[in-house]
Amino acid sequence: PNINRISELIKHMRDRLRVAGIVITHNIGAAYEVSDRLAFLHDGKIVFSGTVGQARESRNPALRNFLDTKM
Repeated sequence: PNINRISELIKHMRDRLRVAGIVITHNIGAAYEVSDRLAFLHDGKIVFSGTVGQARESRNPALRNFLDTKM
C-alpha cells in the first residue's frame, strides 16, 4: 500500500473519531506527517520524547544518527 494513503487514513480516522493512536514505524516522513508527539527507542529505552519540532532540533546522538540516515 501507498504510505501516503495510509498516513491520510490515519489522520482522517484521528480527526473523525477524535481518538489518539500509536503508530510504530521506521518511516520518519510518515511519523512527522501523522504525529503530534514522537518517542524514539534506542537499545530498548526511550531516549527521546517530544514534539516533531523538538525531534528535528534534538542533539541526542542516537536520534540524530537515525534522522540523518533516514532523511
